[in-house]
Amino acid sequence: MVQYHALGLLYQIRRTDKHAIRKLIVKFSKADLRSPYAYCFLIRITANLINEEGEGTDNPMYDFIDSCLRHKNEMVIYEAASTIVSLKCVTPKELSSAVNVLQLFISSSKPVLRYAAVRTLNKVAIQYPAAVTACNVDLET
Repeated sequence: MVQYHALGLLYQIRRTDKHAIRKLIVKFSKADLRSPYAYCFLIRITANLINEEGEGTDNPMYDFIDSCLRHKNEMVIYEAASTIVSLKCVTPKELSSAVNVLQLFISSSKPVLRYAAVRTLNKVAIQYPAAVTACNVDLET
């Protein structure tokens, strides 16, 4: 929890300077954060920067979000998948990793994960219905 608050404070101090935020993201994405809340906040900061700068998904910041799909904590995995889905510059091909993770969440025994996955897949299906066709069988069961 301390890392989350420290990251939040650093972000508030530097939020007007895009270059400082970029350095903050690079520094903490390479560090081994122990707090899943800090990871989620870092994912949100990264997504905001990607959306504001209109960068494509072929940059190291997107790679950080994509690597969070393989984190050990379910909250971080869901945050990364939800963020990839909500990026403005994402293509259906790049959505496949997030959709695969959400498909695994649909078959989870935890109702919260199932609900979150269905809700996020609904957002994907509105813009990219073909990307969600692989999940239709899992959604019906």
